[in-house]
Amino acid sequence: MRCLLIETFTPHPPIPSQAELLQFFYKLGIHNFSICWISLISIRFKIDELRDDGQVNYNTEFPLNKATNSHVWVDKLKLFVIINYNNMIHKKFLIPKIVKNSSIPAANQLARQLTWLIADGVIKKGEKLPTIRDYAEVLNIHHHTVRAAYHLMKDRNLVSIKPRIGTLAKEYLPFMSDSLDEYVDQEMIGILVPSLSDFYQHIIAGVESIALESRLIPVVFSCHEDPVFAEKVYKKLSARGLKGIINISMGFSDDFFEEFKHNSNMNVPLIFLDVADAVTHRLTIDTSGAIGLATNHLLDHGYSDLAMINCPADWPIGREALKGFRQGLESRGKEFSQTSVFTVPDFGFEAGRFIVGRMLQDNALPRGIVTISDNLALGAISALKDNGLQVPDDVAIIGFNDIFPASIINPPLSTIALPLFDMGQQTMLSMNRVLMGKMERWIHKKFSGKLVIRNSCGCQSQISD
Repeated sequence: MRCLLIETFTPHPPIPSQAELLQFFYKLGIHNFSICWISLISIRFKIDELRDDGQVNYNTEFPLNKATNSHVWVDKLKLFVIINYNNMIHKKFLIPKIVKNSSIPAANQLARQLTWLIADGVIKKGEKLPTIRDYAEVLNIHHHTVRAAYHLMKDRNLVSIKPRIGTLAKEYLPFMSDSLDEYVDQEMIGILVPSLSDFYQHIIAGVESIALESRLIPVVFSCHEDPVFAEKVYKKLSARGLKGIINISMGFSDDFFEEFKHNSNMNVPLIFLDVADAVTHRLTIDTSGAIGLATNHLLDHGYSDLAMINCPADWPIGREALKGFRQGLESRGKEFSQTSVFTVPDFGFEAGRFIVGRMLQDNALPRGIVTISDNLALGAISALKDNGLQVPDDVAIIGFNDIFPASIINPPLSTIALPLFDMGQQTMLSMNRVLMGKMERWIHKKFSGKLVIRNSCGCQSQISD
């Protein structure tokens, strides 16, 4: 859609017919249009056309002046259409809205909203922004305001301004597109989580307890177990001025991690929790140590035939769990075999039931099982009971996470307890230190789990350090 240079003139009667107007537009090479009305006052027409830069909607009114003759109006209408049709502003550039009485300068309002459109991918890399005067007219603001907005964006590495070419959008990089000073008065912290399960709720509660003391508002985003989606959410949030972002268990793509390596002074601080592969600020769980603790405990019972139910080994947590299981066996002189590791696609109850069913079918049921989640362990116990087997008399099991049902199932589940609330608190405290500029190097911190001994392993209930 384009801001239009409307002149006031009218043809001398007779008024042009619709057929004459159809012929007029076809001669200009414009085919996707419709005539809305023709009167003594004006001609209203609409053009809808798919161009290289997307769908263009052009809906305007051509005013007529009685003082001109029928030949003059044709020439003026032709000029009117050519000028505006060739330079129509795409409707996406009309998304920004300028609040005239705001305390935020109009140029900053426009620059910020265009930044959002670039970060969201609405405005593509290399796409030309409207000319200064045309954009000013369509937004009903002074052209100096548009110029100032474009230069603000240029200073933030969001656009390039080239003589005789125009203003071109660049790729939005949250690492380089703004300065941290602009966010000093902002008050929101973003938290990215794979889901809103109990495991993450406890961590979030810890983050909240410190954030609220710091007069910061935590905003939680579930990323549906999708690291690529988390990456997009991070870009959107960093463009909108959040003070910092905490990524819990999600990670990002390899290319995105590379950007963090080379852009340590990010405008929006980012801290990873439970992401072992992160090379920047990260707080992680000692998964291998925890699984090793569980493995050694089952070996202490004299169970030499052990198996592990694990998530895929190419997941960071799966890789660390496999490492801990192997080290636990080898530290006691036991041989590790890949056949003792049973891989499931997720951490859920049904996955635990399924894999135990597979063990029974293949006659591969071990004496003791270490699992990477409590839900897997609960599913495994359910499947064993359904097949007439007893826990721990026939098979001993240890879980991981210490969720609430672990303590009330029969028999109560021995498991690894993680300091989830403390993990959330420590992550937010680390974020505060980063925001205050007190961290000269990357934060790297590990949390250890504790073995909660109940009955599923063959012991009486207690907690071991």
